[in-house]
Amino acid sequence: MLDYEQTLAVLMRYASRMPQKPGTQDAQRPARARALLAAMGEPHLRYPLLHVTGTKGKGSVCAMCAAVLRAHGLRVGMYTSPHLQDVRERFLIDGQMVSRAALSAAVTTLAPIFERISGARWPEVMATLALYLFAQHEVDISVVEVSVGGRLDATNVVYPAVSVITRIGYDHMHLLGDTLDKIAWEKAGIIKAGTPAVSAPQQDEARVVLERAAEERSAPFTLVGREVEFEADLPTAEGQRVKLRFPGGESRAYVTALLGAHQAQNAAVAVAALQQLQIVGLQVSERALENGLRRVFWPGRLEVVGHEPLLLLDSAHNPESAQRLVEALQALFPQRPFVLVFGAKTTKDISGTLGALLPLADQVILTRSGDGMTDAPARLAQIAQGLDRRAAVQIREDVGAALDVARKQAGRDGLVCVTGSMFIVGEVRTLLGLHPV
Repeated sequence: MLDYEQTLAVLMRYASRMPQKPGTQDAQRPARARALLAAMGEPHLRYPLLHVTGTKGKGSVCAMCAAVLRAHGLRVGMYTSPHLQDVRERFLIDGQMVSRAALSAAVTTLAPIFERISGARWPEVMATLALYLFAQHEVDISVVEVSVGGRLDATNVVYPAVSVITRIGYDHMHLLGDTLDKIAWEKAGIIKAGTPAVSAPQQDEARVVLERAAEERSAPFTLVGREVEFEADLPTAEGQRVKLRFPGGESRAYVTALLGAHQAQNAAVAVAALQQLQIVGLQVSERALENGLRRVFWPGRLEVVGHEPLLLLDSAHNPESAQRLVEALQALFPQRPFVLVFGAKTTKDISGTLGALLPLADQVILTRSGDGMTDAPARLAQIAQGLDRRAAVQIREDVGAALDVARKQAGRDGLVCVTGSMFIVGEVRTLLGLHPV
């Protein structure tokens, strides 16, 4: 059997296989994923699942759904990407990473299959590995997050009980298109014939596309904000309360442990999606909804990891998520000196993301992750200065050094927020000695 280091080396072999045409989607990815699953014995057919896509909030919705299902007493698998610190974060069983031994055993068994499928690459290898691991661990249900888009994502080979679309915005435009209707069309690709679909509130341009796709596929469509109304209470540093009103007038209120008013919308989407599980005979209890939402943990999303100064980590990596972060910081932690630690991938809308964050920041420290996955701080500085020549910008090539400087500048009563890239956030969590999940 492969040891753990050999296991990681086998997996990383597939990460090095880049698409032939950078900047375009790989149309053969679902076909390769289907071939892999067929060779594995169709593990994804052994349990029901929720399939979740969107631009912002899909990870939080996955975490909420999984937490509620666990509170209901079910054994739950959850696949998300990317990971922050440890590749095993992608494969959670009942909220815990699969063991090194279990991952090594699975990859030892599957490695010949990976090699047998011509052109197999990282996205389909990781997605099908997750579906295999869930079957091996005999989960009752799984929650599966789309990596990019939906229509051509490696996960879009599953037959979900419910398809879920969170808020759609502008991200991965080099792959999905530069208009909301194009991006929505890609996301709508996860809606399956006759299968319930639940969507977050959408701008009209995106909503029309989703509704048309659902109608064409005879998929019952629930739009949160219309069929399921919601209202966010004022956010607090302990969690976010949301009031929901269902068809027929019934109202309920829930509190989610995740911070920020935007999590009210995510909680509403999660509850609406879980209600649709009646199609597979699962009636999630009210107690499970209450307890699961109160206990949910999702690292790197407005996560408080230190005090004096207050230290927050958030994975805002596009303009919309950056704006939600700004709104949350203003509501939760007003009138604190604010130091921004920022790094970002070159493929992201760095100008749009920084443009949302700079007006709030008293000081800005630009950095890059140690794995080289993020852009050069000097280039980030050029963008920042182009947006605001008065911005107090410093460069630190090392994330640890950037964090040290930020803490000193913020002082005991200040606020340091690390954001812009999940790679930066993950590295900070590791530096602080925080467990991945």
